[in-house]
Amino acid sequence: MKNRKSRRKCSVLMRLSVYFQQDSATAHTAAMSMRELKRIFGTRLISNNQKDPHSIDELKDYIGEEIQAFNDVELQSVVHSLSEDVSCVWRQTGAIFSSDCEHAEMAIVGFPPAWLHNEFLEKILTTSPSDSKLVVTRSEQDRPEEAVDGTLTVLFRVVVHMERSNGPRDRSLIVKTIVQNLEFFRKCKIFEREAYMYTYMLPAVHKVLLEFSSDLIPSFSPKCIYTELENPAPCIIMEDITVEGFKTMNKDDAQNINICKNVARAMAKYHVGTIGPCERAPQMLEVLAEDVYNAELRAKLEPLYRGVLKCVAREVESWPVYGDKFAGGLRRLADNVMDIIANSARASVEGMQVLSCSDLLEERREKQNCYELKVLTHGDLIMSNIMLKSSNGSPDVRFLDYQFSSYASPAIDLIRFIYTLPNEEILKSPRVVLEEYFKCANETIFLLQLPYKFFFDYIVDEIEKRSDYCVIMTATLLPIHFGDKETHKSVFELLRNIDDPLYEPNIHLTEEYKRIFKQLLDLFDEKMWL
Repeated sequence: MKNRKSRRKCSVLMRLSVYFQQDSATAHTAAMSMRELKRIFGTRLISNNQKDPHSIDELKDYIGEEIQAFNDVELQSVVHSLSEDVSCVWRQTGAIFSSDCEHAEMAIVGFPPAWLHNEFLEKILTTSPSDSKLVVTRSEQDRPEEAVDGTLTVLFRVVVHMERSNGPRDRSLIVKTIVQNLEFFRKCKIFEREAYMYTYMLPAVHKVLLEFSSDLIPSFSPKCIYTELENPAPCIIMEDITVEGFKTMNKDDAQNINICKNVARAMAKYHVGTIGPCERAPQMLEVLAEDVYNAELRAKLEPLYRGVLKCVAREVESWPVYGDKFAGGLRRLADNVMDIIANSARASVEGMQVLSCSDLLEERREKQNCYELKVLTHGDLIMSNIMLKSSNGSPDVRFLDYQFSSYASPAIDLIRFIYTLPNEEILKSPRVVLEEYFKCANETIFLLQLPYKFFFDYIVDEIEKRSDYCVIMTATLLPIHFGDKETHKSVFELLRNIDDPLYEPNIHLTEEYKRIFKQLLDLFDEKMWL
């Protein structure tokens, strides 16, 4: 009876064209095992036994011929399908191949990177003559955490064990590297942009601030150890600041007005600190001169922004009164979402509606000797890119992921921070954050002896020029940040299958978000933003 059930299952497997693979262990190549495999797979059996229908060499030749026959479209489809399967297994188990032993260490394909060996680590950690006796004895890599940029890059921790002249020491590093689709990164240049920021721009800003006061802020980012775009691999290696007590800003932190004010102050110091280096050495901006959202990046991100916006629009459509009034406007934004985001990220926002009294404002600017202010923006200042550490009641702040940085209006970062922040009070009245930013910006300008001044009306006007961008942030990233523990999906999770032609972000809108978004829609209606 048991044998009959087994044969019935095998019959089903044959109809499904299952591929079965096993190693050459003695039990697997025993006569009884081989007879059963021949019965199931017939002439499709491939093995090293010369008596069997096909050899491994034949398989290699056959696969080679099949690959050569693929056209470009078919090949891309195969690679994408395989990548999805691998990513799925990786997300579920943390490994692609693992030992049968329950507690065996799991080995991930391509991880750890072959180039991340002891000699390489010694080289990048030897930064001064005093480090000449540094010897890396071993290193331990955590398996990659959530992939970023739609599983195109991975971020993981490396703990390096070293012997130095003054004794042993451990050092924790964070490695960011590209795992696939290198050509995409070369075209969209976001990895190159981020590496340039860590290597040149951020050290220049830090140096300027320290020349005037060590009290301004120790740094705006983790210390960068090494960056590379080609050989041995594209990578950015930084200090792991979690060992110092830093943690990623979360929803609970967003409820604390003082923490939000501290982030605004750090943002103001960073913006003002970039003015001097950018104006004294404009050649430093050449790498950042091109639009951040080029054709490749827009095509990559559009399905996410458009999909989430349409999801919110469908929900709003079901609300009495609100549906007729706002659903159409949200769909209009969805249809033009990447154009709006790209235009907003530029210093000049030509073609966008100015809702303030521009003539009076221009007259006021002229009297106050004000002009269109440009700073080096972060470009993606959301909670997941902000690290906090409690220090004497006032948290230290660090920013991560500078891949969207550009020379543009400071309003970009203010909008991105304020309108994706799950804080009802700030969302409905951002003035408390804007005033803190404005005050700190002018304090820093005075300290650095710059011949400029920030004006509150100017900052507000720069934000209102980008009203569509404000609305988009509240209808795309904000619902993600308002997610609850059971249904929350990070931006990274939503990006995972973004290359699928049928991609649609699976996002859950919480009741808390719906309630607050209704109030925001009323507010946007008053301001004529939607």
